[in-house]
Amino acid sequence: EAVFVGETVTLSVPVQNRGNAPAGTPLVHLYLHRDTVDFSSASKIGQLSVPALGAQATAQDLRLDYVVPIETPPGNYFFSYWIDPQAAVAESRDDNNQGQWDPVPIFGLPDLFSSANRITPTDGLQGDTFTMTLDVRNQGNVASGEAKIHFFMHRDTADYSAASKIGEVTLPALQPGATVAGLTFPYVVPVATVPGSYSFSYWIDAQEVIRESRSENDKGAWTGIKVREIPPRFTLIAPLPDGSLQLQVTGKAGLRYEIHRS
Repeated sequence: EAVFVGETVTLSVPVQNRGNAPAGTPLVHLYLHRDTVDFSSASKIGQLSVPALGAQATAQDLRLDYVVPIETPPGNYFFSYWIDPQAAVAESRDDNNQGQWDPVPIFGLPDLFSSANRITPTDGLQGDTFTMTLDVRNQGNVASGEAKIHFFMHRDTADYSAASKIGEVTLPALQPGATVAGLTFPYVVPVATVPGSYSFSYWIDAQEVIRESRSENDKGAWTGIKVREIPPRFTLIAPLPDGSLQLQVTGKAGLRYEIHRS
């Protein structure tokens, strides 16, 4: 059965003492090697402890749960075992201490993450444009397809729910090791936004259409981004016939005025 990097493979090795005398407590070493069986220390992936076994007794529940490393190159691999590789137990024969399973195809997966990112400005006004820029890299060993990057805005803390989504951009397909630089998303903060501190965030492949070796590095956020109230601005429209002035006020303003009679 095929396995993807990052998945767990369970290796079970029941050990029987076929001799007519009790055995001590040896170890079982387990190995993984590409294309061929290899019992060297370079291919060792773990070990199991065998309990003392009486004559003809069997230890059934010996198993190792092995997570295939993300960086494992794709290919056909052999899992193998060696009972008592250190020859701690004197045996009538030891030519039956080694074995292997049928070869297992191991497939690679893409791994997308932001290798660089920024937001400008970090302090702005209601109605200003905040621009988010990402470089996205595929550090996996298999090409990734096209996906979407979603962007979010939320008061104080990062939030990746649909309620906080403010837009998206398309991420093109990427070969292993390839990077797309300068993906930008400009966002005009509504004038009605409550002034305060905000988190802007991104989620690469938010719809999870790409199977990745890991997805915990798909998200990121810029925190403490300030959105300030638009300061008042007064514009003279025209003097009125009675000598008074007509002003247009933009933004919130508390007005103080005086009337002088001549």
